[in-house]
Amino acid sequence: MKVLQAQFNSHLWKHLGSCSQNIEKLALGIVWASMVWVLWKQKNSIIFNNGYNLEGAVDEIKYMAWNW
Repeated sequence: MKVLQAQFNSHLWKHLGSCSQNIEKLALGIVWASMVWVLWKQKNSIIFNNGYNLEGAVDEIKYMAWNW
């Protein structure tokens, strides 16, 4: 399965469209971007290192979203 650029953007904007205020859009966008980045890294870990760390991924998403 491939994620094309148009699909990637439309997925983000679909979720941001439900927010009524700009601060909500910013917060949801940060969480969404953190999730996408960590899941991408986990996918690479599965492919290249033959393993993954689900609990570590959840913690990393929380950490990235908070510190962004």
